[in-house]
Amino acid sequence: MSKHIRRALRTIPALQLISAAVLLIVSFFIRDIPVKISHFYKNGRIVTDSWHETFSTIVAALMFIITAMTVVYIFICIAAKVKHKEDISGKIPLAVLIAAVCAVMLFFSDIMVCGLWSDDNYEPECYKFSDGQHTIVIEEKSFLLHGGGTVYQIMDNDKAVAIHQFTTDDGGRNKGNYTIKWYGDHAEMTYNTFSSGDNRRTDKIRFAAE
Repeated sequence: MSKHIRRALRTIPALQLISAAVLLIVSFFIRDIPVKISHFYKNGRIVTDSWHETFSTIVAALMFIITAMTVVYIFICIAAKVKHKEDISGKIPLAVLIAAVCAVMLFFSDIMVCGLWSDDNYEPECYKFSDGQHTIVIEEKSFLLHGGGTVYQIMDNDKAVAIHQFTTDDGGRNKGNYTIKWYGDHAEMTYNTFSSGDNRRTDKIRFAAE
């Protein structure tokens, strides 16, 4: 086995552990930084824009790099075994273990900064309504017996401004079945509060200043 390959086999695990550990340490110091959240309506869904999303992207990218490095390490070990009859016993399990330790560190980094629970856990679905002058998007969410949603007003730059929140009593969803009456400065939204039966409720929703 060449000197360069031996050096790579020593360097890859060290780089993986150091990079994951550094991000974990950084997360301790940045977790209390205030978050300014903005919402936008893109590709049929409400997306959140804040530095938390950027951090989660960095965590995901680093996890991808560590996984790729582990695959490269394993291939190097296999090649050394085939070509040079090198003893690789223990090297591959150790590489997998190091990758797993890195994954745990990155997982806790993301939890400390962004939290364990996100909106995606509620499987949000969006429904768009417009009268030609105003556009609103109703984002439905539910988990077990918790249900409801948020009404967003969509501005010209696709920025979504939350203007109303509502709940359903049994975690049910209306699946876009809303009756909207439009007025100059507000809208009236009628919907079912239960997933079955006729339990209609009407909420008055005031528009935000554009």
